[in-house]
This record gives sequence, structure tokens and C-alpha cells, in this order.
Amino acid sequence: MKHLLLTTAIVLFLIGNASAANLNQYNGTWIKSGSDSPAVTKLDIQVVDSKAHVHAWGPERPRKDYDWGWAAASSHADGHLTVRYQNNSCRHNLTINLSGNRLIVMTLTHYTDDSGRPDKDDTDTLRRLLQPVNPTPKPVGKVHPKPVSNTPTGKY
Repeated sequence: MKHLLLTTAIVLFLIGNASAANLNQYNGTWIKSGSDSPAVTKLDIQVVDSKAHVHAWGPERPRKDYDWGWAAASSHADGHLTVRYQNNSCRHNLTINLSGNRLIVMTLTHYTDDSGRPDKDDTDTLRRLLQPVNPTPKPVGKVHPKPVSNTPTGKY
């Protein structure tokens, strides 16, 4: 009986670590690729202590995105994430999946403002925004270090 409990505990531990490792694949900033009308224009996903947190933006006006804010995401056994955003006029339910090096975001929008608008389904493909690495600046030309003492050396 002890062996069965120990084996079960080890399997559960390994499954938990595997799903946490899979969540780390979502880390980063993702932006909309393509020019069609998106429901989601940008996602920033951060995994902290095996929990995913999503910061989302959607289109508001030309050249300006509406900040939906941060929300905790639920992770599922098959690896996808779900997250919900609510504002004064609607509720957005996002289902987020990785597909190769792209993020597929399915958004169900339900309007709660009594406008009579029908629910809307959108699917957006986002790509990871690669941040350039800032190398350590190197001196340009010959650089003469300042002398250690205050005595002039004649090298300046």
C-alpha cells in the first residue's frame, strides 16, 4: 500500500512539474500578426509560481489599443489557458493555445449593456515579440583610463 501511495505521489508531482514547464512556453509579449480586425491586439503573459497571468489589449480607436488589464488565467490539462475580462459593456472569454511559434486566441464576446448586439466569436493569431538584447556598450576609439594619482603623467 505504501508503494502505491508513493508511486501515485511521484506521478502527480511529475505531472504538476510538466504542466508548469508547459506554462512557461506562454511567457512573453505576443502581438497581432496580420492586418484584419482583431479582437485582441496584444497579450503579455507571465507565469509566476506555476500560475499564468495575462495582460490583454483590444482595439479601441485607430492607432490606440484599449488596456483590458491583468487577469489570472486558468490552465487546463491539455495545455490551453482560459481567462475572462469584464467591463461596463461586455464580457470577453479568451481561450489561448500555442500552435508552433504562434499563439491562437479565440475570443467570445458577450455584450451586457442591453444594446441588443449579438455575441461575437473571433480568432486571432499572435506572434511573440522578440525583445532585442542590449549588448554591453564598448568604448569607441582609444580610451585612456584616468591616472590613479593626481600627479600629471603627460599622457592627456
